[in-house]
Amino acid sequence: MLPTAFEKPLTGILQEIADVAGREAALAIQEVKGGQTVFIVSRLRDTNWLVRAVGRSKAQAISHHFTSGYARQKVEIPVGQTGAYQSEQRRRWEAMAAVIQRGGSANEIATAGRVTSRSARRFRGKYLASLPKKASRP
Repeated sequence: MLPTAFEKPLTGILQEIADVAGREAALAIQEVKGGQTVFIVSRLRDTNWLVRAVGRSKAQAISHHFTSGYARQKVEIPVGQTGAYQSEQRRRWEAMAAVIQRGGSANEIATAGRVTSRSARRFRGKYLASLPKKASRP
């Protein structure tokens, strides 16, 4: 998995969902319902889209957050990271990161990500800079 520096930040309603149920739940909802207006209901059934997308416990937490157990809430889910371009870019980053982690050369990184060697060197610099620094010895 890539460091958080390479993750696109969530905004608006997705960040609110991530705060309640986790980033994975927010991205799962975005993948299933991105670009749509949905209702989050107070009484969930196993057939509800939210339960199917994130599971019962996370759906219950999201439902309680938005409805307080009394009514339904209309919400618009942004399209965001589910597009083909973002998926392809994420796949490339992961492939290049894997080569860097095993100590591959810039040409190997470029081949894995299907980019130029210059782009691979730039990516390697940013990737390595985003990793936590090792503690220095006294």
